[in-house]
Amino acid sequence: TRLDDKTGQPVFLLPLIDQLTGEPLALLQQESKRTVLELRRLDDLKQQRDAASDRHQAIRQQVVELDRQWRARASVQKEGETQRRAQEAQQYLERMVAAADGVVQSWTERASDLSESHSPPGSQAREWPEPAWFEALDQDIERAKFDLATAIVGAAQIYKKRVDHLIDANRGKVLEASAQAQTAFAEACALRGLRPEDVSRMQEISQQLRAKEIEEEQAATTLRGLEQQLARQAEARQSLLDLWRKEFRCRQDAVQGLLQSTSMPKVSTTPAHAFVEVTLQFMGDERDFNECWKSLVPDRRNKLGREWEFLGAAVYHEYRRRIDDLGTPWEVLDEWLARPATVADDDVRKLLEPLQAHLAAQAAAWNELRLTRLRDSVDLKLFRQDGSEAGSLQSGGLSDGQRNTAVLAMLLAKGEGPVIIDQPEEELDSDFLYQELVPMLRALKNRRQLIIVTHNANLPVNGDAEFVFALKAQDGRGARRAEGGIDRPDVTLAVLDIMEGSEQAFLKRREKYHF
Repeated sequence: TRLDDKTGQPVFLLPLIDQLTGEPLALLQQESKRTVLELRRLDDLKQQRDAASDRHQAIRQQVVELDRQWRARASVQKEGETQRRAQEAQQYLERMVAAADGVVQSWTERASDLSESHSPPGSQAREWPEPAWFEALDQDIERAKFDLATAIVGAAQIYKKRVDHLIDANRGKVLEASAQAQTAFAEACALRGLRPEDVSRMQEISQQLRAKEIEEEQAATTLRGLEQQLARQAEARQSLLDLWRKEFRCRQDAVQGLLQSTSMPKVSTTPAHAFVEVTLQFMGDERDFNECWKSLVPDRRNKLGREWEFLGAAVYHEYRRRIDDLGTPWEVLDEWLARPATVADDDVRKLLEPLQAHLAAQAAAWNELRLTRLRDSVDLKLFRQDGSEAGSLQSGGLSDGQRNTAVLAMLLAKGEGPVIIDQPEEELDSDFLYQELVPMLRALKNRRQLIIVTHNANLPVNGDAEFVFALKAQDGRGARRAEGGIDRPDVTLAVLDIMEGSEQAFLKRREKYHF
């Protein structure tokens, strides 16, 4: 991979540091991913908990209402019992009257049937023996049936009058007592918001109440189980934040170890310090924050959408101001939304209410954002051999070649094996190349093998190359021209021809510059 391809990216140094940090950071990042997965699961459980809580509350309200109904009915039981007994007495009297009427009707009907049941012998009796006697017998029997029927109806009427007399003796008192009991019961029901006919449902309500109490206990058990699991959420969030801070410290330690190692080129000052300086800030990449913040942007047509960047800048500023006691910028929002009165900026405070509604509507995206780690910000300074600062990344003072040189210094300071470098002189002026890059490579070549591809004579000549392999173009491909130490005549000539443009061009430049 060409260095230009890496250092030309907007964010290139942090991945490079992660690569140099190696396995310790990778293990922490794996643990962070596992913790994020656990927190996502807990976020899903939170939604289940909220649904279970709503269900439990709804069932609880049903239990309370059924209990109220049962107690209300229980409170009118005395009046209801009195009214019931009075109704039973009244109904008994009504049954007795109806029974007496039934007896009279039944016997009257029988008497009528008896009268109608007579069947005369007819004209055939004239042919019988003693026909006159048979005719007289028929008339006497018919009169006997009529007399019996009349006696039966009369006896039934006597029975009816006797029963009515017996009932009427206290019927009025019974009816009055029943009416009073009915009134008292109706008033007791009205006082408790009941209808009289509802009292009869007491057993049904009792059964419903018991069933709902069992359902409520089951819902409460489910809710308790979810709450117990969610008790881990705060601990898991803190664990995730601790892991993120460990990742940061791991990067810091790796960078400091790299800069302080004997393999890192030093500037020639007293005391000497590293050729490059790297500064990291925990989750300090504002560009990354803005990208995350943009992912939640609301409709631009409303005030919150129009002020979204302003609000994000306020959140990030507050986070950086309180970085020592806040883990993430999202905690700033948690505090502001929980205690809006404590927010000093009036313009920010006015946006908190619509913000809370927006985050509630975007709950899934908001929960995911709270699990997002911002990148650590990184700045790199490059120093010249005299100790002066060549520039830094954040100031934009480094050329492409200087960025490449700084990164190259870090890469070469890590490890001990051979490394191949393709044209490190690109984008570097000759002075920087000779004054800074060549001394760095000359110092490093004593610690590890450097294989450099170059078109610049400064690198093999002033870098004290141990072995030069010179190529020439032949049939569209590279072919060996010379190889060996720089002291070999054929190698020296190849360097002059290929890198200096020929010995004649080198001598002309020497004459022109008055060397």
